[in-house]
Amino acid sequence: MFKKKQEQKEQELSIKEKMKVVDFMPNWTKAEACYKEAEITDADTKKKTGDTWPRLKPMEQIVYENWLDTVVNPQTGDWYPQRDKEGNPVKNTGGKYLVSVITRVKDGKEEFLLSKGFLKGFDASGEEVKKWVAWPEKWTKTNFTWKKTINEKTMTFDTECQGPSGTEDVYELPFTPQNVDKLYEMTDKDNVQFVIKDEKTQEATQVLWSSIEDTLKLFKEKSFDYLKMGDYIPAPVKAEMRAKAEQQGLIPKTYSQPLEGISKNSEYVK
Repeated sequence: MFKKKQEQKEQELSIKEKMKVVDFMPNWTKAEACYKEAEITDADTKKKTGDTWPRLKPMEQIVYENWLDTVVNPQTGDWYPQRDKEGNPVKNTGGKYLVSVITRVKDGKEEFLLSKGFLKGFDASGEEVKKWVAWPEKWTKTNFTWKKTINEKTMTFDTECQGPSGTEDVYELPFTPQNVDKLYEMTDKDNVQFVIKDEKTQEATQVLWSSIEDTLKLFKEKSFDYLKMGDYIPAPVKAEMRAKAEQQGLIPKTYSQPLEGISKNSEYVK
């Protein structure tokens, strides 16, 4: 009897509860925890019902969990491996997160890091399964309104959950050169973009210089404002870039005389 109940309990566990491998999106658990703490009170009896406030899973979470169902062996909790043409498992293969965009975010006076990229794994037959993911280092915290009521039997205060009152973004990875290196190690080194983003204005700017190595060094070592203003770009190059942007109508024309360093081919500058 005990064995049967144990087997039934194991069958009821989700793949996330069974898996022994790294969880690439652990912050979904934190988002769910906000709701699990919001226990519902019966309006008539004023007693806790044992139920918690319902939460609709975002599509991104559903997609991630479906990916896990496909690439994690439910019996062992380990990744399914890649398989060669003969069907033999390939050593040191399994799920991984390949970062393709590293974003340095400024939120007020603080800076954080976010990433985008592909989750890569293999199904039971060894075929690759990929999913695009964004911002695993950030999650949405849901706040709830609570009302204090007097329990006439115990003459103490009880709290009743009135429902969600708002949300806030929580960033889990502070900006440090060391954390940039950690994300960079998860890229393929030749195909990665570096971006800075101001949360207040929602303005995002790509940081790009002569090589990946030089771009990484700038991204890690220079200030946010220095990168935002493009101060690492020589004045003649910056002027040429501005002239091209004006010609394409991306920004308004703000001067009437040629600036030093602009190409003589910029015939639209009068």
